[in-house]
Amino acid sequence: MHEWAIAEGVVEALLERGRREGARRITRFTLRLGEIQGVEEELLRFALGELSRGTPLEGAEIRVEREKGRVGCRNCGLEWSPEGEREEALHFLPDLLPLFLRCPRCGSVDLEIRGGRGVWVSSLELER
Repeated sequence: MHEWAIAEGVVEALLERGRREGARRITRFTLRLGEIQGVEEELLRFALGELSRGTPLEGAEIRVEREKGRVGCRNCGLEWSPEGEREEALHFLPDLLPLFLRCPRCGSVDLEIRGGRGVWVSSLELER
């Protein structure tokens, strides 16, 4: 369950930021989740709740925003978001992108992932 490892990193980063800012409590934060990352939001929320118990983060409101997966063609410059089965394959096998995806404009397999990977905190509200 990689959600637990992600939650550990998020909690650690938020608590460190809170300490640096002299916060008594962290009241709200927004997480951006790349769709290619394949994070189960419910599991992530559960892990965040468990790991934040007894800390200044406990009880914070968690907002989640999704970033759509985007692929770009190095040949013609087209950028698009794969859908359905191809999006699922992109999550599990991003390094093998050219094996299951071609540019819809020029047919090239010289592709790169341009968005939708990663997890990051995009906003944070503190109480001092």
